[in-house]
Amino acid sequence: MTNTKPYFFPELSDEQLGLINLKHIHIGSLDFKIASPAIPDALLDHSTVHAAYEQDEYMPYWASLWPVAMFLAEEISARTWKADMSAIEIGCGLGLAGIAAAKKNLKVLFTDYDANAVKFAEKNCALNGIEDAEFALLDIRLPMPRTFDLIIVSDLIYERRNVEPLVNLIDHMLATEGIALVSDQGRPYQENFLTLLREKNFEWTSVQKKILNLDGNEVTGFVFSIRRHN
Repeated sequence: MTNTKPYFFPELSDEQLGLINLKHIHIGSLDFKIASPAIPDALLDHSTVHAAYEQDEYMPYWASLWPVAMFLAEEISARTWKADMSAIEIGCGLGLAGIAAAKKNLKVLFTDYDANAVKFAEKNCALNGIEDAEFALLDIRLPMPRTFDLIIVSDLIYERRNVEPLVNLIDHMLATEGIALVSDQGRPYQENFLTLLREKNFEWTSVQKKILNLDGNEVTGFVFSIRRHN
């Protein structure tokens, strides 16, 4: 069934979010300060989260810093970008990849369907001296009527139900000469994603990434650079 109304998860109180950790991270040529809930799994105990799962299979994935966001931040850090490019991070979570783009002088709109993710992305932008970013709630099943030169996505194809909406969003929101950077940890639905991109007349290149996560373990994944086929 096609979704006709956006779904947004509401902002939790500071008490519900609990203690906050501040991490100092170096990725590529960039340094970051990233705030996040100290015990992300504790969010699973809240009745609001239980109700949201029943309504929309919601899970508070935003509250952890995933390796794929680090892959994407590294790739963004390594590239040269035009300063006037517009960018949007889809499913921004804590905002790491979007902050990397902002540090490279792109104007970034941070979006998520969870108000708490948008709140932390804004907090983390402030911690990193990013002053001109924008923030908005966005359900990927209902794309915005705007286009961007760069679309940033990390680890959204972990569930099959996200694959078609994400490809549709890229098709609707990527500028004619734009690029979408999508990082993935080799999830089961990666091939479904690439097949749908091909059907929508997109082409891509990919680079394999290896990075140490915050636990010190090496994680492997991919960053796909996606463009419209000429």
